Amino acid sequence: MALNVSTDLSHYDAIVPCGITLHGVTRLADWNGAAGLSALDCALHNNLPILLHSLSDAESPPTKTLEDARDCS
Repeated sequence: MALNVSTDLSHYDAIVPCGITLHGVTRLADWNGAAGLSALDCALHNNLPILLHSLSDAESPPTKTLEDARDCS
C-alpha cells in the first residue's frame, strides 16, 4: 500500500503504476488541501487496525471507545 500525501508526481511520468493505464497517480493534497502527514498519521492510527481486521478471517471486528481514539484536534 502506498499513500501519496504531497509527493512530486513527476516521478511517475516514466512508469505505469500497477499496470493501470487508464488512470494516473494522485495525492491526498490534490483532494484535500489541508491533508498533511499529521492528519494521515491520525487517520491511520484510528482506522487502519479496523480495516486490517476486516480483511482477516476473524469472527468479529474489534471495537474501540471514544476514549481509545487518538485526539486529532
